[in-house]
Amino acid sequence: MPRIDAVAKHIKHIGVGDMNIDDGSTSLGAVYARHGRYNDSLEWYDRALTGYENALGVGHPTALTTIHSMASVFYDQGEYGKVLE
Repeated sequence: MPRIDAVAKHIKHIGVGDMNIDDGSTSLGAVYARHGRYNDSLEWYDRALTGYENALGVGHPTALTTIHSMASVFYDQGEYGKVLE
């Protein structure tokens, strides 16, 4: 995970408004989720969601897929109320 953390730290320097919508945020969210680092995962999914919604629109399938990924993290944490949100 130290290398993943180094990549994440580098990517964080890119502002969300300036980011390419495929900056790796969803991939980092998935990696952190698989390693049980749920807060980090949600942070990256939220970053991706912001970019997708800004670039593609709120109802775009890619944005909705990211919301599904976030719901999966909440499910893994046992936060079922947040899953339904």
